[in-house]
Amino acid sequence: MTRSLPTFAALPVLCVLAAPAAAESVPFLCPVPGTVIETSTGGRLAFAVGSGLECAYTLSERSKRRRFAHVTGTDGTIYKQAADKLAALWPLTPGREVSLVTYRGKNSWTHTYRVSGPETVDTAAGNFVAFRIEHSHSGNQESYRSSEVGVRYAAIDTIWYAPEVGYTVKFQHLHISGTPSDSRNWEVVRVARP
Repeated sequence: MTRSLPTFAALPVLCVLAAPAAAESVPFLCPVPGTVIETSTGGRLAFAVGSGLECAYTLSERSKRRRFAHVTGTDGTIYKQAADKLAALWPLTPGREVSLVTYRGKNSWTHTYRVSGPETVDTAAGNFVAFRIEHSHSGNQESYRSSEVGVRYAAIDTIWYAPEVGYTVKFQHLHISGTPSDSRNWEVVRVARP
């Protein structure tokens, strides 16, 4: 007995697309001078000319600041003690990881930065293709605005860096243990380019 094969001409053709090739490295960029970024926490960042791995901006028309490698301010412990190690995060490459230790008084803090992406991030300002930088950090609570001796503080900060903007478009803080910090989640609500 001969069996005929079914005819598939009337069925839709399904294409299986291969996953995109691994993302290339993304170079460090600051927003174009004159760019203004507004955030969901009420921040207004007006960018000026940066240098090296530092982006210069004025925050809400009051104070001039610099952000180093898009993950820390230039006035903090990480920048002062480990900027050279943190610089190794760039160019951003999925799978890259940088670990470092900083000290506050007698206490040490561990920091690990992991890069993944790209992925699409939804914000009030629209959708952006962004690289995720997860910053896991922990240390003794007594060195972080608390009198609780011996309590371990731990948190994970997630930063979504969008190359098309040249800056972070979303930030989330996940408190794990210890007294909570004053970090707040935020996202961009407006990006105005010159």
